[in-house]
Amino acid sequence: MSVCDRIEARSMALAALPALDPERTAAESHACSCARCARALRDGAQLVAMVSAELRPAPALEVFARAEQAVLHEWDREFLRPARRSRLLAAAGSAVIFVVLCATARHLVRDLGSWATAGAAASLAALLSALAPARKRTLPIVFASSLGLALIAASGAGAASGDSGLTCLVLELICALMPFALCTMTGARLPESAEARAALAGAAALAGQAALHLSCPVRGALLHLLTFHFAGVVIAAAVGARLQIRRVR
Repeated sequence: MSVCDRIEARSMALAALPALDPERTAAESHACSCARCARALRDGAQLVAMVSAELRPAPALEVFARAEQAVLHEWDREFLRPARRSRLLAAAGSAVIFVVLCATARHLVRDLGSWATAGAAASLAALLSALAPARKRTLPIVFASSLGLALIAASGAGAASGDSGLTCLVLELICALMPFALCTMTGARLPESAEARAALAGAAALAGQAALHLSCPVRGALLHLLTFHFAGVVIAAAVGARLQIRRVR
């Protein structure tokens, strides 16, 4: 095969080589004195340009891709807004539960240690309420905090009471429903997973338990605290996990 035949057969491959490639340089040098080879290299270069143009994304497609990314980004922001609002409402709801129960209690203990413990438990309940929809393994922290609060309360003194303890249990269950009622009324997004709903309900019940740490007359009765205070948080979490979710439209 002559040099001209080889260049004509490989014209497209030669045109695709880098400009300083020795094989391409040699072919172009030969084409300077050979019209046939010059035409072959020119045709090969045109074919390479056509293929490159076909493989290159069209401007319209690039514009569409950018627009699609912008729309998806905006959707993500729209999804995060109600989720963020839900977390803030849940945290505020736990704080309100604690304040309202303390403000309406018939009697409150006055020692600084109990108030510090209750305030810490209420703050933790608000934090856990905010984290419940977005963090896993929040529920064990709720249970551990509730049990710890009950054990701390059991070490304190308390007056005897004829209350069966059902009042404390019912009060915590009512507190557990407050975040769900608040989100439903405001149209905020509620947690979709059963674990997150359980953690949210348990955290709200923990806020109620924190208030009971100051107002419950049965202080020092471990059986009462475990049966009606700690168990109230556990039952509240179980109820929250089974609540039906009304999706925001």
